[in-house]
Amino acid sequence: MLKTKIPLVLALCTYGAQGAEGQIITLSCDGTVEAPVDLGTVEPGSPARDMSFVVHLGTGSSEFDGIELLLQNRAGDVSLKFQRDWRVPDAVYGHVDATLDRITGRLEVIKVLDEKRDGKWKQTNTVWELSCKPAKPLF
Repeated sequence: MLKTKIPLVLALCTYGAQGAEGQIITLSCDGTVEAPVDLGTVEPGSPARDMSFVVHLGTGSSEFDGIELLLQNRAGDVSLKFQRDWRVPDAVYGHVDATLDRITGRLEVIKVLDEKRDGKWKQTNTVWELSCKPAKPLF
């Protein structure tokens, strides 16, 4: 178990190191996703396999589910917190929070969407509980 965690710790500990400006780490993640059934995408508690979480060490940003997230805390912290808000006026308001534990590889992502459907606003929440590891060997 410890052997699988060491590459993730090594990868994310380099965040503050010199030369990290262009370094990108892609994590492969598996776990579960909870989403409203009426979205037509997944049933509650469905498996989430081969999800990717991309960390851009130089910019302090990441990508998940096609959304760019920005680092919200110090990179030296055990848990890295990423966030993003966006809106399309009078159509969609969105918010994503992601927390990545650098030691265990646990990733929790919460996406909240307020969408206007048939003239009424409806809120949907999607939650991913994932376990991540580097997608390719680091060295």
